[in-house]
Amino acid sequence: MDTQTLTYLLDQAVGVAIAILLITRIERRLDTLIEEINTLSKEIEAFEEKGGLPHGEPSR
Repeated sequence: MDTQTLTYLLDQAVGVAIAILLITRIERRLDTLIEEINTLSKEIEAFEEKGGLPHGEPSR
């Protein structure tokens, strides 16, 4: 292999490595967001089962 081809392959490999790192970070953040939304949904459901806010009282 000549130097130009080797440089091209190394550049592509670095690009792929960076992409994998970024995708992994995004995936972790999405997992955390989904867990928090599920927790919030359960809390809202439990609140509504207890009767929620009395009629006429504004929500905040």
